[in-house]
Amino acid sequence: MSRPRGGARPRAPGPPAAAREEVQGLLDGRLEAALRDRVLEVVDRVDAERAAHQREFKRLTLDFATVVEVTSQINSKSLDLALIENFTLNMVMGQFGVLKVCILRRDNDDSGHVVPVLGKNTRLPPVAFEVDAPFARDLVRAARPVGLEDPALAAHPESATLRAEGFQLVVPLLKSGAEREQVDLMGVLCLGERFDRARGFDAGTLRFLSLLGNMVAISLFNAQLYHRSIYDGLTRVHSRGYFEVALTQELDRTRRQRARGGPEENRKVCSLVMVDLDRFKSVNDTHGHPVGDEVLRRLAKVLASGLRSSDVVARYGGEEFTLILPETDKKLGTVVADRLRRRVRESAVPLPGGGEIHVSVSMGMATFPDDADEIQALVREADRALYRAKDLGRDRLCVCGAPVPIGPGGPAPDARASEVP
Repeated sequence: MSRPRGGARPRAPGPPAAAREEVQGLLDGRLEAALRDRVLEVVDRVDAERAAHQREFKRLTLDFATVVEVTSQINSKSLDLALIENFTLNMVMGQFGVLKVCILRRDNDDSGHVVPVLGKNTRLPPVAFEVDAPFARDLVRAARPVGLEDPALAAHPESATLRAEGFQLVVPLLKSGAEREQVDLMGVLCLGERFDRARGFDAGTLRFLSLLGNMVAISLFNAQLYHRSIYDGLTRVHSRGYFEVALTQELDRTRRQRARGGPEENRKVCSLVMVDLDRFKSVNDTHGHPVGDEVLRRLAKVLASGLRSSDVVARYGGEEFTLILPETDKKLGTVVADRLRRRVRESAVPLPGGGEIHVSVSMGMATFPDDADEIQALVREADRALYRAKDLGRDRLCVCGAPVPIGPGGPAPDARASEVP
């Protein structure tokens, strides 16, 4: 490396505090006092700016490290809505020291309806809106964290409601859409005041919150896509696609257990129940499709409420549902299915104009491996039993291989199996 003229080594710049003394030493006796003071004033300003830039660089470095960590944590929970929401709110409270925080997001049915789903140190605020409502459009237009008293939002009734609940700032959760220039509002983060009230939300905090909002929006979008792929949008039980995967996994697990060869393993079975709503077309024709939708929702709720956490209820298509009952033989499966059949019959569905209706279901059950040793055959046998129940008068349970159906006028299931839920 070449040296400067005169052989002197280049001197590394000293710390900012020494810069003024170094310049002053060079200028003493060479410049008039007034000019010297002006030069020193410029040096002081440059030193102050350099120190400010160093502080900003350190803060940005810390923010970047935090963003990387937050992104990693959110991605690890990327398909679980509850985990994403809980982590986000805890992180916001801890990172920014806010007294309360909540999150509003699009409902899982993809209706464009934004509702509150989780809060920390607060109740869920009584506010909901559509993604094309004026409040939502102004959030998208702002595309940044906005104070609820900001002129861009202050006039909206949603802002007044959130202010009344103690919130000060909202962060729109925005995701770029498929079309250029399209931006989708996935939800809103609502923040209360900070523990350090005098500090407020400075420019650095707002910038970080804006970045966080974009990351959370993408994670919510991906999680909701996954959620809609495994759950039926109308009834909120599992979808047919999920049912097919779950049944495959359950039969594979049962095969592995049986392959171990012991007497206990040889008794491992899995029962499948097909459920069909009786005379559903008549419900739609008589009362309209909104009532028909409510009947399906009520049926799904009754079925799900009567099962174990290890069981699976899914909407197979139209008014047909399926139940996967792991480690459940015919005797226990008969008790479970018939209990659900009776609960459906006893449940009332209110009508919009007053009054109520009652519905019934027909059921068919087959058990792996007793009735079939592979998936398609098991579904086919359960479906045959279901249509036998239909042919015999509906509101019945037919079990594959059993000559007599269970239902009105038929025998009750074995009471000795009553310990199943």
